[in-house]
Amino acid sequence: MGLDSVELLVSFENEFGIEVPDLDAEHMSTVGDVATWFFGHMSIKKLNNTTKLVLAKKILGSLERIGVNNNIKLDEPMSNFFPKENLSLVWEEFTKELGLKTPKLNRLDLGQKKSANLISKIFQRNRPALLSHNFERLIEWVGALNYRQFVDPKNVASLFDVTIVVMYLTSSR
Repeated sequence: MGLDSVELLVSFENEFGIEVPDLDAEHMSTVGDVATWFFGHMSIKKLNNTTKLVLAKKILGSLERIGVNNNIKLDEPMSNFFPKENLSLVWEEFTKELGLKTPKLNRLDLGQKKSANLISKIFQRNRPALLSHNFERLIEWVGALNYRQFVDPKNVASLFDVTIVVMYLTSSR
């Protein structure tokens, strides 16, 4: 494990209050691996998926209030329900209406070409368009960006709760 990985692992351990044995840590390579391991080593008082449902309802309500199609399925790409024209303004209105942090649109969402500069190539900063992902991913991202409002990492109720904490900690590094 490199130093960055060790620091990230320590941040997971501190957040959840559980120490990961070195042998187990060697087998963690994805957000899913980390979330599943921690979830499997926690004592869960009451298992439910309330956080995900609360976030989904909150997001759907905000979309409906700004006039975006509210008949949305979890696996539906966001490009199907966010309009391409005036996307920046609609996204800003959505974020304001939601009252939570949302992921930032990138240049591909806004119809701009991928960056061709050397730094972007070296650090692979060209991410896929945000709107190419589905509604369920939006729920996860909003959850991760705002997890402290929805989840107590030492008292989680679902794998989703653990996953959004791990997503946040991973992306904030």
